[in-house]
Amino acid sequence: MTSAKTFSGVILVITLALSLPRGVVLGAETQPPDPVKIVTPEGEAMPRPLAGTEANPVLTELREAIRLNPNHADAHFALGVELYTTGHIAEGIAELREAIRLQPDHADGRYHLAMALMKQRDELTRAEMNRAASSREPVLAETYLDLGKALIALGKFTAAVMELREALRLQPTFVEAHASLGVALFNMGDLENAIEEYRTVLKLQPEAGQAHLNLATALMGQHDWPAARTELQEALRLQPNLVQAQYSLGVVLYTMGDVAGAIDAYREALRLQSDFAEAHYNLGLMLKLTNQEADAVQEFHHAALAGLPKAQYFLGAAYASGVGADKNLAAAIRWWFRAAEQGVTQAREGLAQLRRTAVLQAKQSPDEARAILMAFQDCRREIWFEFPDLQGKASEESAGIALLRQGQWQEAIPVLIREAYGLSEPAQTQLQTLYEEGIEGQWPAYDPRILSYFKTTAAEGLLRPRIMLARIYTKGWGVSQDLNKAMSLLKGNQDDEAQRLLKEIAAVQQEPQQATRNTQPPSPTVP
Repeated sequence: MTSAKTFSGVILVITLALSLPRGVVLGAETQPPDPVKIVTPEGEAMPRPLAGTEANPVLTELREAIRLNPNHADAHFALGVELYTTGHIAEGIAELREAIRLQPDHADGRYHLAMALMKQRDELTRAEMNRAASSREPVLAETYLDLGKALIALGKFTAAVMELREALRLQPTFVEAHASLGVALFNMGDLENAIEEYRTVLKLQPEAGQAHLNLATALMGQHDWPAARTELQEALRLQPNLVQAQYSLGVVLYTMGDVAGAIDAYREALRLQSDFAEAHYNLGLMLKLTNQEADAVQEFHHAALAGLPKAQYFLGAAYASGVGADKNLAAAIRWWFRAAEQGVTQAREGLAQLRRTAVLQAKQSPDEARAILMAFQDCRREIWFEFPDLQGKASEESAGIALLRQGQWQEAIPVLIREAYGLSEPAQTQLQTLYEEGIEGQWPAYDPRILSYFKTTAAEGLLRPRIMLARIYTKGWGVSQDLNKAMSLLKGNQDDEAQRLLKEIAAVQQEPQQATRNTQPPSPTVP
């Protein structure tokens, strides 16, 4: 649950005017951004396709190569050459600089960077001459702005700051350059200077609602909640349909202790944009705080369908407990699986508790264990719906085994792991075989994904995985041999297989002792 003094888990968004057409810098025409997609730019975020390049198959393939391997220097080099030779000089320079950063001895990269810079210089000179002749706005500063925005799109914020400061040196009142500089500084963590740039924007253009939102976002980063609230309210006065401002106002009001106000703000954000997943999730949290459980579940459901992992966890918890929704263990397991796959620890713990109850506490709670086993079984059946063309379905058969039988082993292994986590004994047995033997000519033994499954379920206390993991450590299959760890996994296990493995471990431990005795010299004879 979000603390009253922090807003961890809340996505702070800086959108600004990076994609606005020239002349519409921060005006009321600005459309609200997509709240799900516009998180703080990642370190190596890919730029959007440039206007006029969408149909260029060369650019498409090079961008895909970089998406697959962001550190591919030659791909950045080739993309840079293609861009600057087709007229997109600033973007080409950014790519060539990235190629050289990745490979400093890239001679061709340095040559073409020099050529691109010369071409840019010629363009700048020509543009400045045209400006002087026609008394237009300084296009030289606009070129530096374009380069700065391209660098921001690439996540190269330090380099962007240099270009944007040059634009402002040439044209100190360039509103869009101040706004973009604020973006770069914010993403570098330099909140003080980012705030200074946003305030400069507002001095030059005080009626810009988006600028007030950007300033509020930076103030939120400093935990200056009252000042942030003031800026957000002003942004909404100027642009009532600014959905991100409504959402951020909900964050600020909750953090200041005004839960009712936060609920109203989130609902208003959803009125403006009904598919705003983060707003659904945060509204669900507020409703849960105020014991409006059924309404909270509806909001979590919207956010869970959009893929938000924490919402998936809370929705699963509602189904598991029957609070706010009819109790449905199969639905709880389904949503917890999705959240666990995205790294939500609480979802993993919830699934582990269900597995322990079903397997280890069956005698103490037979009815509960039976209900959990049936719920896992229902979830395993649903996996078949993901493979409508899969042939040979038999009663209770593992979909993963059926995939293996049809030679679809790359899909089979993840499915088998999912089924094994869902307490499928056939899937678990098949995983043991695959880990030991692999798939001849197709997949090696000792798959780390399978090992991770056995480690996880062994740590939960499940007996069969503990025996298998003990065997792995005894044999040294894909891990360093560790007989002590193997014995600790088998401690207290009276299963016949566990006892046989303990005897095998004892025999292995005896071998070096026997070898030592055989190599010792005979004791001297006393006369």
